[in-house]
Amino acid sequence: MTNVHVTSAVVFNVDDETQNSQDNFDIEMKANVKDEIVDSSDDTVLFTNPSQLTEIWHFTRGHKTWMLDGIGQVSAEKEIEKGYNYNTVIDSSDSAAVTMLNFANKNNFYYNADFGFLLMPTKGVLFSAADFGRSDINYHIIGEYKGVLVQFFQYIPIDSNKQSKISDMFAWLYRPSYAGKPCVVAQATLPKSYGNISIRHRDTETSLRFKPPGMQRISLEGVDFDKDFVVFATDADEVESLELLNPAIMTKLLQAPFQVNIELVENSLYLYTDDNTFNCDVLLDLLQNTYQEMKM
Repeated sequence: MTNVHVTSAVVFNVDDETQNSQDNFDIEMKANVKDEIVDSSDDTVLFTNPSQLTEIWHFTRGHKTWMLDGIGQVSAEKEIEKGYNYNTVIDSSDSAAVTMLNFANKNNFYYNADFGFLLMPTKGVLFSAADFGRSDINYHIIGEYKGVLVQFFQYIPIDSNKQSKISDMFAWLYRPSYAGKPCVVAQATLPKSYGNISIRHRDTETSLRFKPPGMQRISLEGVDFDKDFVVFATDADEVESLELLNPAIMTKLLQAPFQVNIELVENSLYLYTDDNTFNCDVLLDLLQNTYQEMKM
């Protein structure tokens, strides 16, 4: 954020409790800013948005000091008029949001309904359609499961309201990740880098698409697996030594109640599906089992 000019700061929702440690208040902050996302590895500016923002800053008392407890986004001023609720509130008609929030609460994970595209990956086949300003990350979940830091989120390659580039019309030919539908992604970080390996369910369009740039098609010995999945990799040797493709993991993928795809991008492990019958518990179990195989 640069060129920040605060236009207003309004205090509201003041709670003066009997116990001072429970005192809290909110401030509606409005500001004009130049909002940039920069790739710190090479200082490339990925996205620039000169805009006005409206946020709710929530403060609580910490001993004798007021502490910033969190920042919430506000999309419309009527949110202030009806009273801002700092707790997570979701639209009950949004089945994906309800499913993800319940999953996060059950596992004591942290949940953020609208993460925007702040931490959107940019490498690999799955994220080849990622475009800052037109793609989106929703329902972000992060937490520790059996000693492994895991993340879950919904990834929208190109927002349906922002399909403006002519290349979008032909994207399905060279972007196997592009389906125009949101994907639910489960992510973990591996102790070793594997280049880029993509393991996807076959579909009616696969034979029409070009192979991902810089990758080669790999055939596997498992007949059933090779019949249901297509594998691309930047390095064939990495696939041959890949612990992931052992019979136990292949069987779990084949027997999953919905289609699950896998991608390795350097040391990031992604399991993802665009099937709206997805189950986060199944994805979490597959992610944990896959991670254990990969770290051996």
